[in-house]
Amino acid sequence: MIPSATPSGTVYFLSSKNPKGKVVVCVHGIGGGSHQFEALFQDLEAAGFRPLRYDLIGRGYSSEPSDKCYDGAAHVAQLRGLLEHLKLASGDCKVDMVAHSMGGAIAALYNDAYPSHVEAMVLLAPAGLMSGGELASLKVLRGCGCLQGPIRGVLRGGQEGEWRKDFCGSAPDERARASQSVAKMKDVAAANPGAFEGFFQSALQFEYLSGLDAVVRRLGARSGFKQKTMIMWGDRDKAVPFANMRRWKAALTAGAATTGLGSAENVTMVSYKNLAHGFFIERPGEVNRAIIDLLAQPLPAAATSMRTLSAPTTPTTPSDPNFRAAGTRHLAPG
Repeated sequence: MIPSATPSGTVYFLSSKNPKGKVVVCVHGIGGGSHQFEALFQDLEAAGFRPLRYDLIGRGYSSEPSDKCYDGAAHVAQLRGLLEHLKLASGDCKVDMVAHSMGGAIAALYNDAYPSHVEAMVLLAPAGLMSGGELASLKVLRGCGCLQGPIRGVLRGGQEGEWRKDFCGSAPDERARASQSVAKMKDVAAANPGAFEGFFQSALQFEYLSGLDAVVRRLGARSGFKQKTMIMWGDRDKAVPFANMRRWKAALTAGAATTGLGSAENVTMVSYKNLAHGFFIERPGEVNRAIIDLLAQPLPAAATSMRTLSAPTTPTTPSDPNFRAAGTRHLAPG
């Protein structure tokens, strides 16, 4: 598929197969690229959606911002500008969003700024509520300019090792997909050496890897009756540790409580055993089915309470009372 670009240099891929299909915007993480959503893009097309994936400012093949700004507002402005360029941001046009890691924080910020534009959110191991301990090294880096030069060199030399830490699947097909993803990242880095600087500057400037509590609570309030939300995580995630899933659940529930609902309606939490930060790349069939299942469901007038789900450890069949089309298993009400 041939990419396109906006006048400001954002590189994107918009499906042409379903021109009237629901637009699903895919937002990658701090050091990733839009290619990480290739499998989901194809599955969404096959299901009748119109997926859109793009490279964040300074990452992948997108140009660096002219003002060298990589904060939260700059990332939201890039996404809004892209949708306006494609004439997907006005009138009755609604979009769904699938976002990974720091992309999850960007999607939450965009949703908060333009709540009437988003109908469904699927967040894959989203950043935004990380603890001080989890970000201790980054805090030191941000606070000590003298360290930034040496650490920049160390990180640039260790990129491949860091990419590989996002995967821990043991099945042969999972290992193969992980290797393919790392190879693609190497190709992108070779084609656009400046992409590393986009990652590094985002690490320094993007202020919402933590502290997004109020935004997430407002998302929880809207998930009661205006939006569908699903949070997905690999339980061996080290980049955005699995403990963050509990924080998202608590913040979403707190937001819903302000509406008098008592629990976050239209919210589903899904976890995958023995997978890490790149779980959606290692196990695309199972994860993509769950995403498409959620996006295809209409927003019910009277929703059920928050559900906590886990991917099945054994194959399920339609005769199994726990079977769901998304391939997930109900564990317990949250």
